[in-house]
Amino acid sequence: MPLSRLYPLDMKLAFDDRPYCLGETIHVLVELTPRRDVVVREARLELVCEEDFVMSYSVMAPGRPSISSHRTPGEVFISPPLLRQRVKKEEREAYVHSSAPLLGNATLQRDTTVQHTADLVINTQSPPRVSVARIEWRLEGFVDVAKARDVRVRYGVQIELG
Repeated sequence: MPLSRLYPLDMKLAFDDRPYCLGETIHVLVELTPRRDVVVREARLELVCEEDFVMSYSVMAPGRPSISSHRTPGEVFISPPLLRQRVKKEEREAYVHSSAPLLGNATLQRDTTVQHTADLVINTQSPPRVSVARIEWRLEGFVDVAKARDVRVRYGVQIELG
């Protein structure tokens, strides 16, 4: 299988590497270079928020049996009582916080670099677990290519919440 089927195009994003605030706009220059003629169903920018946090909740679990393990014949076994136990579980959740379309239903010619400018307006809503999570942000470019592997590039970006 030719390499161009596996990786149908190169994608680069250029933007100011600086801290951004909620409600601000990230101005992005997108560069697409197809390795063969391709049909792009959709291309978009996404600001992805990834939250690392600890979930803490209670579960009911059996306690110690109330009768010794040395039972005599005919002795009735009493099941242990249920006790409440605290459980902590580390979670990671990523979701698209903001997005902007780039292009759709377009044919790109082999070895012809195409540049697009896009303005991604950062949603003003804070992440839901901002007070209890470690939050990381990334700017992603995504291209849905017909009859080939989709392309996704990722760049870290700093978003200030306060």
